Amino acid sequence: MKGLCNLMDVLKRLEQSGIVPVVVLDDAKDAVPTARALLAGGVDVMEITFRTAAAADSIKAVAENCPDMLVGGFDPRSE
Repeated sequence: MKGLCNLMDVLKRLEQSGIVPVVVLDDAKDAVPTARALLAGGVDVMEITFRTAAAADSIKAVAENCPDMLVGGFDPRSE
């Protein structure tokens, strides 16, 4: 049941956000500063696409360093 609650929380947060920035990062070192800039601007969700090799490390860095940011990823090649 906990997983379902988390999913519902995520969906609610996405719905309330009004905007989900799609971010492409070439270097994972840019992930946390980007997330912090979005948070400072009032945006607390972001999608990091898997268009570059830095995506997985970027998502991990944001998740570990920006607890207020809801971060996820999408691989456009998976469609």
